[in-house]
Amino acid sequence: MNEFIIDFGADELERNTPVEVLQMLGGVNASNAGDNLERGFFSVFGKATSLFPGSLGEGMRVVMVILVIAALCAVASSLMDGDSLKVAQLAGVLAIAAVAVIGMNSVLAAGREALGQMNVYSKALLPTLAAASAASGKPASAIFRQAGTALASDMLMTMYDRLLYPLLYIYAALVTFSAALPNDMTTRLAGFVKWIVGGLLTISLVLFTAYLTIGGAVSGSADAASIKTAKAALGGAVPVVGGIIADASETLLSGAAVIKNTIGVFGLFAVLGVVIGPIVAIAARVLCFKLGAALAGTLGGEGIAKYIDKLAGLYSMMLGLVSASAFLLIISIVMTVLAGG
Repeated sequence: MNEFIIDFGADELERNTPVEVLQMLGGVNASNAGDNLERGFFSVFGKATSLFPGSLGEGMRVVMVILVIAALCAVASSLMDGDSLKVAQLAGVLAIAAVAVIGMNSVLAAGREALGQMNVYSKALLPTLAAASAASGKPASAIFRQAGTALASDMLMTMYDRLLYPLLYIYAALVTFSAALPNDMTTRLAGFVKWIVGGLLTISLVLFTAYLTIGGAVSGSADAASIKTAKAALGGAVPVVGGIIADASETLLSGAAVIKNTIGVFGLFAVLGVVIGPIVAIAARVLCFKLGAALAGTLGGEGIAKYIDKLAGLYSMMLGLVSASAFLLIISIVMTVLAGG
């Protein structure tokens, strides 16, 4: 079995897997992943649980500094009026922006790095799976399915990386400018950028799942109770795209029985290993900034509270991008494996 896997490029697949992901999996590789499902999933889950306290603590430290600034602004606002009040508001927003950007850059960079790693990894993973699927007796369907799915997912992940991710920086700049110097134009532009990101992300996933459905890839054999549970969990957990991913959960669950007997399970663990760190960090920031916005509102700084809430929205969009990219690659794994029957 090991020789069969290596013949289809699993050794190259492991070479393309980030070292930290291989270390996280603790010995689970392409030749033994099918026999180590629980070990692999517990490794990913353990990584998430170990990262979350630190990510939450880092987010809370940033938010606490922001709340101190918000409190000082509230005190200053109560003592000032007219132009002095506007200066205090401007100073407060700029101070918050300086604090928020320090942490934002590292989180944005981690998310973008994960996108790049998934894009590169897909070029090694999907051809390997297609070769193994073709050897099962359906080479034409395997190659066709792999080529179409790989092309579609690669194009979408490239769009996320080169178009949508830069728009997040533009959105951050616009909401900061709007909070510092309230202006209807910048507020509307920020809303438009957010609409563009959410709209393109949603449309891309709808078209991707439509392509799979038209191609006959979507199976209806998953357990109904499992589907209901998965949809309920995914629908509310992932901002922007949770509902779409939930609707496609039947496809993922239907392919689980096939994936567990192939090197696809190693690809699944590798994808989860790449995204788990950024997803945990971003989710923690969303939670912290939502809490920070609520607390800032109680201090009387409504403008600053709205600004913090918009920064939370920025992290939510980032979480949607990374989650959507992981979804594209995972469902590509499922479809490529299912192509081989």
